[in-house]
Amino acid sequence: MLSIKLVIYLLLVSLSFSDNFKLDKKGNSRFKVSKIIKVVDNKRQNVEIINDMQYSPNAKYIAVVYDISNHLNIYDVKTTKLIHQFSIERKNLKTHSQENAFTSLAYSSDSKMLAIGGMLDRIILLDSSSGKLVKEFLVFEKGRIPINSSNELIPLQSISNISFSSDNSKIMAYSENSVCIWDVSTGKLIKRLYGDSYVDSFTPIFSPIGDKIFIPNTKDNNSSYKANITIFDTNSYQKIKILNAHNSSISSLTFGNFKSILASSSIDNSIKIWDTQNGKLLKTIKNTKNIVGIEKIFFSYDNKQLLSLDDRGFINIFSMKNGETLYKFKPHKNDVDNMEYSPNSKSIATSSRNIIKIWK
Repeated sequence: MLSIKLVIYLLLVSLSFSDNFKLDKKGNSRFKVSKIIKVVDNKRQNVEIINDMQYSPNAKYIAVVYDISNHLNIYDVKTTKLIHQFSIERKNLKTHSQENAFTSLAYSSDSKMLAIGGMLDRIILLDSSSGKLVKEFLVFEKGRIPINSSNELIPLQSISNISFSSDNSKIMAYSENSVCIWDVSTGKLIKRLYGDSYVDSFTPIFSPIGDKIFIPNTKDNNSSYKANITIFDTNSYQKIKILNAHNSSISSLTFGNFKSILASSSIDNSIKIWDTQNGKLLKTIKNTKNIVGIEKIFFSYDNKQLLSLDDRGFINIFSMKNGETLYKFKPHKNDVDNMEYSPNSKSIATSSRNIIKIWK
């Protein structure tokens, strides 16, 4: 028979994440598939892979970009219906790029705008309801498109990890080994930032109140790698602090609801928790047996657990108190390409090939 203390502990663990995320008496997950979305292209054929997806901030919709295409799908989370499918033709853009593929997207905090990027030389801003093109944000200013000595266009790197500042006044993305920041109202490139060394193309982020920018970067030091997080002020764009973070590339950065608490994950299998006000390392979680690398992390709503996706396709829930693995599960038989935690903390979305599963 279970002791009263153990029963109380299990109850608190299950409730502290969400009323929907339960454990059984043995501590196993009771995650259930709530909805399944099959992503199709403009010819209603199944797509091969979902490049990126994101919940709208109001948690009502999931936006998806996929394959080598210029299409964007928006699905209703409750009904799983495809409510919008937008197409951006390259001929309608003043672009030098010969590629169309969208690989990254981000919602504005009011859910009204979608920023999309990928193999183009710019970010496209759309009205999320009508699909109307609102603005374009160039990686290079007009007249400065890179060419080689033979006057040939130098292919641009893919634009990735797009994000809005909390007040929607700025858009940030990774491109060309740097982090680019644009003014949303004017469309102009404000600043190009570089980290302490080589800039990883993983999740540069704004602080929750928008006063700082956090850029992960990796330094090659005599055949060994050290990964840092460089912190910039968003007004002066001056470096404030460098956090000596991990022994290998940083895969994800995320803030919890306690606005100053940052979590960083790495392919070195560790998760580190930071107080960004003073740069102090609060905790290291390395209870990751049989995990080769951690790809993405989220805080639970109450900051008591960390949700992670590892590179074997398992979702793991770690205790913030002691770093223990509370439970884990594999959402798909095949590789997991994406994982998102809903803004209302009520569901998790995962994707594999053309299938999105909503877990509750």
